[in-house]
Amino acid sequence: MIIRNATLDDVTALAILGQEIQKIHYEQRPKWFKHVGSRELVSFYREFLTGNDHVGFIAEYDSVPVGFALFRVLHRENTVITHPLLTVNVDQIGVSESARRMGIGRKILGAIREFAVDIGADQIHIDSWNFNKNAREFFESAGFSTEIRRFHLDLTN
Repeated sequence: MIIRNATLDDVTALAILGQEIQKIHYEQRPKWFKHVGSRELVSFYREFLTGNDHVGFIAEYDSVPVGFALFRVLHRENTVITHPLLTVNVDQIGVSESARRMGIGRKILGAIREFAVDIGADQIHIDSWNFNKNAREFFESAGFSTEIRRFHLDLTN
């Protein structure tokens, strides 16, 4: 199994992997997430990978893409109330259902951590929806802790 930088040649593979993750989110939060096809996701991932300070990783097992991560490098400036901070913010991370429980997610997180250390980042942020218990437990088992809680009040009902 290898983890490598994602390139624009990988957008179709990212779309296939991302569609699994998107489906879970759409089923749980259809007011927030859209039901999208692979064509829209190819465009989305192409745009993401061409963004400033945007990085993607692909995990391959026997040359088959089985996992991915997309993240951004965020630079917070020094202000009167906060210190400067260099953060790696993980936007998306996922492993194909058929390849879960094989250590791939943990290896992807290890590659993100190595990247973060190499650029001198202060921390890594990953968001997880409350409904996604498996993701939360995975992140906690990998050493992440809850730092902030965001509350939600739906005004559309």
